[in-house]
Order: sequence, then C-alpha cells, then structure tokens
Amino acid sequence: MHQDAQTSLLLWYQANGRHHLPWRHPLHPYEILISEMMLQQTQVNTVLERFYYPFLERFPTLESIARAEESEILLAWRGLGYYSRARNLHALAKTCQQGLPKSVSELEGLPGIGTYTARAIACFGFRESVAILDGNIKRILSRFFALLGVGERELWRRAEEFLNPLAAFDHNQALLDVGALLCKPKNPLCQECPLSPWCKGKEDPLRYTPSKTRRYEELELFYGICIQEGRVAMVQSQERLYKGLWGFVPLLGAPLDSSSLGMIKHGYTKYKITAHLYEIRSLPGDSKPSWIPLGELEHLPISILAHKLWSCFLERSSLK
Repeated sequence: MHQDAQTSLLLWYQANGRHHLPWRHPLHPYEILISEMMLQQTQVNTVLERFYYPFLERFPTLESIARAEESEILLAWRGLGYYSRARNLHALAKTCQQGLPKSVSELEGLPGIGTYTARAIACFGFRESVAILDGNIKRILSRFFALLGVGERELWRRAEEFLNPLAAFDHNQALLDVGALLCKPKNPLCQECPLSPWCKGKEDPLRYTPSKTRRYEELELFYGICIQEGRVAMVQSQERLYKGLWGFVPLLGAPLDSSSLGMIKHGYTKYKITAHLYEIRSLPGDSKPSWIPLGELEHLPISILAHKLWSCFLERSSLK
C-alpha cells in the first residue's frame, strides 16, 4: 500500500508542487538553515517576499553571521518576529563557522535547532534519508492512518514508516505541499489529494485532525513617544523575549500630561496585547532612555510592536 501511495505522492509533486520556492532546489546547507529558521512560526509568503533574499545578501555565510554584532543580526531580522531565532542563529554561527554538521544528532545539539529543524536540514541540505514531522505532516498522517489521540512518538514512527527512502527529499517536500495546499485543517480537498485512495480517514477527515488549544494571556500596556529636538526617547529591552531590541518608553498607565494617539492590537507567542499610545512631553521620573535621532530609527533593531506603535504615531501625531 505504501509504495503505491508514495508513487502517487511523487507524481503529484512533480506536477503540482511549489517548485518555485528557492529552498526546493539544490542549495548549500547554510541556505537551508536560514530558510528553516525563518519558517519557524512564520508563513512561507512572508519569508519569501520580504526576508529570505535580503538576509542572505547581507549574511552570505555562517562566518559572516559569526563576525557580526548581535544588533546587526537583529536589524536584519527586524519585522520577522520571534527574535530568539536570530539570537540562536548568531550563537550557532559562532559554533559552526566552518560549516554545519551533517548528522541529525549533532544538528540537534545546536542553539535553536529542534528535532524537526535538524531533520529538515539533514534531508534538504545534506540529502539524508530521514523523515520530518511538522504540523502539516502530523495532520496528513493522522488522517491517512486514521489515528486518534496518539502522541508525538507514534506520529514519528508513522512518518518513518511512510518515508520513501529512495526519494526522501521529494517525498518530504511533497508532504509539506499536500498539507499546505490540500490536506488543510478545515475544508480539506480530499478529491484532489494523491493519497486519497489509501487514506483511512478521508470519509471524516476532521475527526482525525490533531487539535491544539492555545491559551493566550491578555496584556494591556501603555507606551509614550517623546520627541525633543529631532530625537526620540528609546529604551533597549533586557527582557528575554525582546532582549536587545529597542522600543518606546513604557508607562504605568495613561499619563495626565499627554495626547492619546489611540491603541493597537498585537499578538506574540502566548500573549494578546492591547497597547495604548501617547505623545508625551515629559518622561517618567524613573525613565533613563537613549535619545535616538529620528533619521536613525530605520537602522535600529526594533520589535514588531514598536514598529506598529511608530506607524500609529506617524499617522496620528502632530509630527506630520
């Protein structure tokens, strides 16, 4: 059964796969590393359209990343979010300046490299015959084998069982595309799926859809933008999630001597943030900001939240 399904999968991929994606072609393992790090928690189109090529142009090798300051890496990552990926990449580069290790076990020992990423690099970068398992493939396998309530270990076992060892690269890429294009969480296109004849769960695919309930913590935050003599007050975060990134002055609440510029919504990991923005004329007594020339903001590594706040400020403030 598996051999026929594998053949059908590869034929579909040859005709319908997303071959335009740059990381689908024979590349240096470093380029696969960058694509996989960027694709963690980020959609393909976002990575492809805005970040992948500019980052490789700025940092063409692991050695170039290792030589750079962390602030330079964060700036190149600006707007991509989940900045711990950039910091992990910097730490990894310092360890592997002469090249990435080939084995999955060695790759898993590097900063920011989990089981999936290690296997993806081994398969796509070094052509190793190993299975991979992301959210899309978990969904495919759960439906294909009609699995209910199974854990990660069983899904990995099924992924290894279904792997085509003679064409692991195309097999894994094909599964990623089937998951993204056909075997969707809702409204799957079973009639178009190359695995449909052998799929045990196709009569009720939603029953076999792994579900993950994500609980968000709601935060209400207040920020002030203070500009004096062509300079804006900025603070550099030391908190784990935003470490090394610049943002605007945090406030304890709505300040009295200020002009409200409204609020924005922002999501980050497990947080749903409502951020209120004020144009302030004086700083809180305990604030010790740096004064950044307005023209240098675009060269400063700032968080997505700070970028949204600045855009809001430009739209609504008296600076226009």
